[in-house]
Amino acid sequence: MDNYVYIVAGLPELTSGFETTGFDYAALKESVMELLSEKDQQLVELMEEGFDEQSLGAEFYDKAAQSKNRFIREYFDFDGRLRNMKVQYLAKRLGKDGKTFLVDLPEADFDEGKQIEEILADADFVKREQKMDELKWEKASDIAFSYKGHLRGKLFRGTKHCPF
Repeated sequence: MDNYVYIVAGLPELTSGFETTGFDYAALKESVMELLSEKDQQLVELMEEGFDEQSLGAEFYDKAAQSKNRFIREYFDFDGRLRNMKVQYLAKRLGKDGKTFLVDLPEADFDEGKQIEEILADADFVKREQKMDELKWEKASDIAFSYKGHLRGKLFRGTKHCPF
């Protein structure tokens, strides 16, 4: 496992706020990518692909589902299901059939489904989008922190001391 403590310590604080903070993603990415292993650079590229609307088809979601990285697999499974729900919602509002725009995902429980339905029911577009963004941040944090706990268990299994 690569040790990126110093990279993380130097990152700016990221929040889910909607105000501009002068944050320069391109500059930050460039400086961080120089410090990452090739394997981790590929994960960053895959992650970014998931935010490019031109890439968000079945091929991308299949690639994400096959990733060895748990965060990538879980986050983009969530993302695909969320986007499918948004497509269904918009199609229904427009009186259209949205099935041709859905990404085919494996059958699975979707814990956030009810919450997304409630968010989509909000008539205020701005609030609805802010709530969706907050839900995405929440999901990313949940996955990241559960993953961190999973690693702690692996690293310190059978020992008396855990520094976390």
